Amino acid sequence: MAVENGILARLKVRPERNKWNEQAITVLKDIMMRPDKQKSAILMGPVGTGKTFLAQHTIKAIMAKHRKPCLYVQEHTLLHAWRFSQSKDHQATSAWGCSLLGKARIVDYLLIDDFGASRRTSDGALDALEELIMVRYDAGKPMIITTNMRPEDIETRRGSRVWSRLKGMARENVIEIKGGDFRQKVSWEGE
Repeated sequence: MAVENGILARLKVRPERNKWNEQAITVLKDIMMRPDKQKSAILMGPVGTGKTFLAQHTIKAIMAKHRKPCLYVQEHTLLHAWRFSQSKDHQATSAWGCSLLGKARIVDYLLIDDFGASRRTSDGALDALEELIMVRYDAGKPMIITTNMRPEDIETRRGSRVWSRLKGMARENVIEIKGGDFRQKVSWEGE
């Protein structure tokens, strides 16, 4: 609940358009206004350029304006959910993992944040992530992906099949957001 409240508090601040995020805002606004078109998007770029912030605003707007079921999840949470779903010892964590993965398969829009950020990942977890992407691809269920990785790094770390399907879903909506880390502009007391 604390995480959800923190996200909602941040989403009260409107995104500011700038020369680095203009294309992303245009694409995400189109997705938000017409979610039935089922367009996907991949937002790439360095840390702190606002990819997650923009994507969360889009998902929030789709839920609020169109009453569509959406899910925001970080990649590492999906991978943990898979690991927990395999647990034979703890039924509650196993049920949570299965539930989250099930929801990720069927929601109208899925936002996977920090795609590719998980470093040490088992083959089973990567297979589950690949299966999730393939199920959504085959069903025509759109996604918004945020990542700090370059395309060639995604292909290397998550596989060419995954990258091919993500590109196929996003088509022309693979967008690089440049610019500096906006968090660096935060001043701390005593500075």
